[in-house]
Amino acid sequence: MKTGHCVKILILWIIKCAFLLPFYPYLHAQNLDSLERVAQSGKLKSSEQLQVYHDLSYAYAYTDFNKSVTYAQTGIALAERDNDRVMTGTFYQTLGIAYYMFSYLDSASFFLNKALEYAETEKDEQLEAVVNAALGMVHYQKGLYTEAMQYYMKSLPILEKEKKKEQLGVLYSNIADLYQALHNYDQAFDFYLKAESIALELNDQSSLGCTWIGLSGAYFEKGDYEKALDYAEKAIAILHSHNDLVNEVIALNAAAQCYYEGYKDYDKAEEYAKKGLQISEESGFPASKAISLYFLSDIASSRGNYKMSEDYAFQALDTDSSDININSGLIYNIALANIEMGNRNRAVDYFKRYARIIYSHANKEFQGTLSEMQVKYETEKKETTILILEKAKRLYSWLGVSTGAILLLTLAFFIVKQRLTVSKRKLAEQQIKQLEQEKQLIATQAILDGETAERARLAKDLHDGLGSMLSVVKLNLPQVKINGTIDAESTERFQTAITMLDESIREVRRVAHHIMPDSLTRYGLKASLSDFCNAIPSVQFHYFGNDHRLDQKLEILIYRSAHELVNNALKHAGSTQINVQLVQESDRISLTVQDNGKGFDPLANTKGTGLESIRKRVETHTGKMNLYSSPGNGTEINIEFQI
Repeated sequence: MKTGHCVKILILWIIKCAFLLPFYPYLHAQNLDSLERVAQSGKLKSSEQLQVYHDLSYAYAYTDFNKSVTYAQTGIALAERDNDRVMTGTFYQTLGIAYYMFSYLDSASFFLNKALEYAETEKDEQLEAVVNAALGMVHYQKGLYTEAMQYYMKSLPILEKEKKKEQLGVLYSNIADLYQALHNYDQAFDFYLKAESIALELNDQSSLGCTWIGLSGAYFEKGDYEKALDYAEKAIAILHSHNDLVNEVIALNAAAQCYYEGYKDYDKAEEYAKKGLQISEESGFPASKAISLYFLSDIASSRGNYKMSEDYAFQALDTDSSDININSGLIYNIALANIEMGNRNRAVDYFKRYARIIYSHANKEFQGTLSEMQVKYETEKKETTILILEKAKRLYSWLGVSTGAILLLTLAFFIVKQRLTVSKRKLAEQQIKQLEQEKQLIATQAILDGETAERARLAKDLHDGLGSMLSVVKLNLPQVKINGTIDAESTERFQTAITMLDESIREVRRVAHHIMPDSLTRYGLKASLSDFCNAIPSVQFHYFGNDHRLDQKLEILIYRSAHELVNNALKHAGSTQINVQLVQESDRISLTVQDNGKGFDPLANTKGTGLESIRKRVETHTGKMNLYSSPGNGTEINIEFQI
């Protein structure tokens, strides 16, 4: 993923991995077919029937949405008939998990909140802890990190007090995921290691695999791609051996990202992403399928196959567009693909959609913060009122203090609101401006790449095609002279034709060399610039530094810039002495062209000199160009790049 954007999305995959499956380890030991037969036997007590329905609903939440919902709804009806409020809440919690696993996040929130009401009313702390953890995961996937952490922190003390190690391991992993999403990598490592320790102690292989996915992501963020890939590969192996398809896909995507962004091995990245896509399609998990398609879109873009990149992005959006982070990255890929394919209007339209998504997400976070502040304010105001009623004797002594505190709090509230609003507006404007600049740079680079390719083709055609044909003509002309009788006058004309043919061959080679010098491709920048300058009597070439090859595009750009600047000095400035200097260091390279010509006013209109064209080319490679000149004092132009 661009980069740029995703874009590091590894942290987002983990949302499915360490959810709540380890909270009920006995599910793995049940044979679902036989359990369904038991449920239909009619020989169970009411309490036993409720437990079987619950086990089936929970197990199918990871594989079959319709069956999971059906068993949960049947269980709710039976529990309400028996007035078993704890099991009613438990079934609502399972129903919420089923909707969550298949990316129906709003429905998941609704049913989990109903479960939380039952848990709090019945004072069932175990159910309360599980539901709060689940609500944390839902809010995490929505990108509401503050709310997600609040739910986790409600669940954590209950599980630590009860010493529920299996549940604690899962929650530690979830909290680590959240810290990693907030770029707090030290805290993330601490919680991942706690989760790993519990999984090893309990020999819980599935939880261990999920924790290794988290550690893979943490090492990836630190830039340690070797350890990141090692943890991802270990997770794939252990999850595959336990037939944990959901989390195996996540581990495959983690390995794909290591190969894609860490090692730039697009073949391997594509192999892992396609394997994850295949498992997701077979298992019917839309979120996992969307992430695999996202990777394939990024890989196709990196290979220059922009139509395929766009197709993968649209498939991902059609599959699951519930995650705002993945959704924005896919929109960005579509916009970038259309820039490369020359669909300017379509590209601009999708860049605007991308900006709106980013702005909308930031605005939701902002509104959530304001709501939290308002609730806090109202709570404090009510507590103040109760305190005044209970302690009437202190009314007058504390009245001024309370009023002042309320006024200050209100003032602070509006100041924060104003600053955040202005800050968010500026951020959105900057993002849109940056996207427009990126679009212009990408378009300019595409034009330059096309120009370079055309120059190379034209030079090859002149040298290998026309030049070779002229050489063959020259070789065959003497045979005409030998085989025929030619008088003296015709002999003189024949010799003149031979001379003109020689000059034509030299001219073709000279033109081909200037369009795209062969020495630049073969020997590099120093040799080609030296040849070019030595061919012009009034030009002196100076080179300083270590002569090592650069990126081909950068070498061509510097050569073409020097060529055009020297031609400008000869053509427009009337220069008799031109110095060309190339300085190459380990981390930068600079080109300076200095002449003793008539100079000009840099602030005046320089249209026609080609300087603006050179400046745009330099900017596409994030270089700097400085110009120093005045009338009658010559001109000096310096171009510098970081390498």
